[in-house]
Amino acid sequence: QNFRDLLARRSLFSFSVPQGTPVETLRKLPEQVRAIIEKTPKTRVERAHLCALRESGLEFEVVFHVLDSDYGVCMDRNQQVLLGLLEAMRADGIPLAQPTRVMIDAGRSVRG
Repeated sequence: QNFRDLLARRSLFSFSVPQGTPVETLRKLPEQVRAIIEKTPKTRVERAHLCALRESGLEFEVVFHVLDSDYGVCMDRNQQVLLGLLEAMRADGIPLAQPTRVMIDAGRSVRG
C-alpha cells in the first residue's frame, strides 16, 4: 500500500485519569477532547469515550482523522491535540493517572 495516496490518516490515543475523578468530570472529558480536535485544522473526530476501568485509572480512548496524507502533518496535528488536551486538563485541575506498583517483600506490602 502506498501511504502517499491516502486522503487521511487515522490517529488513536488513550489516556487515564485517577479512580477518584468525579463522574461529572468523566462525562465532560470526551466533549472537551472533541472540541479540541474540532478546533485543530485538517482533523475530523471519530470518537472519544471512557472505555475501561483499570486498576491504574479510568481509561479514555480517542480516535480522529488527519485530513492530509503527509505523515509529518499527521504527527503535527496529533501533537497539537495532545498538548491541547494537557492544557485543558491542567486548567481544570484534572491529573493524569499515575500507575502504582505493589511489591510483596517477605510478607509485607511495599508501594512504589
